[in-house]
Amino acid sequence: MSTERKSLTDSQRQEFSILLLLHHIASSQDKIHFSFLDQNHKTIESNLKELEQQDLVQLDVEQYYQLSEKGQQSYDRLVQQQVLSLIHISEPTRPY
Repeated sequence: MSTERKSLTDSQRQEFSILLLLHHIASSQDKIHFSFLDQNHKTIESNLKELEQQDLVQLDVEQYYQLSEKGQQSYDRLVQQQVLSLIHISEPTRPY
C-alpha cells in the first residue's frame, strides 16, 4: 500500500474551501455578517461571491449570509452522500 501524498490542485483547494464555508453557514450558530468582509478576508469574500453566483447563499434582512433554498438542497444532498459513504466504508467485507 502506497503512502504517497498527492497535492491538491488550486481548483480542488478552492472547491474544498467553498464546501467548508457552505458547511459553516449551514451548521454554525456563528453567522457571517456582510460587514465582516474586509481586506483580511479576501479568500472568504471570493468564496462567498462564488456561492452567491451559484445561488447557494443569500443575505438575510439583517445582512447575514444564509443558505438559499437551492443551497439548503445542495447541502442536504452533500450530507446524504457523506452518510452513504460512511455506511459503505463501515460495512464489513464479506468473504466470497
